[in-house]
Amino acid sequence: MDPIRLVRAEKDGNIVEYSYDVFGNRTERKVSGEKSEYERFSYAGSNIFEIKNVERVEKYISGQNIDEIYGKIESDGNEEYYIRDYLGNIKAIFDKDGKMTDYRRYRVYGEEEKEPSNGFGFTSREYDEITGLYYYRSRYYDPTIGRFLQKDKYNEAGLLNNDPSVVYNPSQLNNYNYVANNPVNYIDPNGEAIFITTATAITILKVVGAGAALGSAIEVVSTYLKNIYADEKDKKSYLKAAAQGAFKGGVTTTVLIATASLPGSPIIAGITNGFISGNIDYSEMKDKPKNFNNYIVYEMVKGGMFGFVGGFVGELARNNSLESLEPIVTSGFIESGNTIFKWFEITAHGDELCN
Repeated sequence: MDPIRLVRAEKDGNIVEYSYDVFGNRTERKVSGEKSEYERFSYAGSNIFEIKNVERVEKYISGQNIDEIYGKIESDGNEEYYIRDYLGNIKAIFDKDGKMTDYRRYRVYGEEEKEPSNGFGFTSREYDEITGLYYYRSRYYDPTIGRFLQKDKYNEAGLLNNDPSVVYNPSQLNNYNYVANNPVNYIDPNGEAIFITTATAITILKVVGAGAALGSAIEVVSTYLKNIYADEKDKKSYLKAAAQGAFKGGVTTTVLIATASLPGSPIIAGITNGFISGNIDYSEMKDKPKNFNNYIVYEMVKGGMFGFVGGFVGELARNNSLESLEPIVTSGFIESGNTIFKWFEITAHGDELCN
């Protein structure tokens, strides 16, 4: 990340010095002053494998994933085992006899309710009780202010290069912020890139699934009404409609979630829905419009209009403590709006406008 790393800090009469290897891993921590400490770190991949100090050697038990720390075994016979929450926070510590020796509570940005000590804590990162900082590999983090001490080099480059994902995202305008100011859903083990937590990923999959189910239901109802209108009884059309509706609903909801931090997110989702719907409808038309491009643009503009209105509908859901339902409500409104408007087009032969 940043070639200028923290190598020395002074606080409360103590001086802390850090050393790093060529890969950027912190290899030594030395404290002098009122306290005297020395630690040397060894790694297995990205995770700590061993910490040596003047009193003992600590060997850590890790999983295959980054910061997947489960416990440690010390050379003096002591053992510790960790219980972690969905963010990776060390919540409870047990000894080798299964007795809980410590329980920790964290505020949203990682500050502990009681005085923390050296070792792994918030998001399974290493805390230094002298400086009050967490070591996030490429940067150091202060949980009392919820900010990194060093700049986000990649974010800064995005601002300089006018990267839309950075420039138009208010949470990215601060080069020192932690996980885009969303520490409940994201982690940043390297201090370089945000990772979504497993629990949040599962929630997103549920929301996308709900959006797909709603889209499928809307399309099936629409097909049922079309069959009545045309006096048809094609059962296969319902399966096809269910699949198409699920696809449109799922994609629209995904776009809403992916672009949530951007202005005009519902409009983008509506345009996407219009593009997909236009292509599907065009492929099934018997009397196709003469100009395909005009027809698709027409559908995208129409979808964007429903997305614009749907954004306000979704905002109502958010304001009524239904934040998790916002993308589903917005996606459902876009899909419903397109479907209902399609009925007016069928009855009024509106497709001729695109010829």
